[in-house]
Amino acid sequence: WEPLAHDQIRLGQKASYGEEVVPFYRFDQAKVIVSVDADFLGTWMAPTTFTRQFAEGRKNPKTMSKLVAFDSSYSLTGANADIRVRIKPSQQVDVVMGLAHDIVVKRGFGKYAGQSQVKTALEKFANVSARLSISPSNWNKLVEDLIQNKGESLIVAGGLAGQTAQAHELQIAVN
Repeated sequence: WEPLAHDQIRLGQKASYGEEVVPFYRFDQAKVIVSVDADFLGTWMAPTTFTRQFAEGRKNPKTMSKLVAFDSSYSLTGANADIRVRIKPSQQVDVVMGLAHDIVVKRGFGKYAGQSQVKTALEKFANVSARLSISPSNWNKLVEDLIQNKGESLIVAGGLAGQTAQAHELQIAVN
């Protein structure tokens, strides 16, 4: 047993890509960053490196990245977010699934759009913003920002409730 082994992240990577690795995120190359209980500026994985990268991506006010943090406890990442949404730990999966629903089902974006089994699986996460402490306009703006910045957005999930490999696999799929 290793307290910082990130086993579920590695297993999610293996299920998605075939290799059991802990990914190295590039916050400096992301225009939109969504953190779901991943305090990457404070305690999660490699905070010194991630802080430097994040600062690099925010140097130019005209092109600086946008950070939206969904936190179940106040974190350094949440304190630096453009938008911070307080959530319960049990709502972590709701955030990721809600984003997946609105991107894939509602907006029809991505390779899973139009698949009936995906629509059925995600349907209970429709209107998730009503269950979270985020206004529908901010939620819709976030979804649009993620779609418009395809390939230049990043969703990181640090403490997904239950820490299952499937939850991390979903976070990978939304990315």
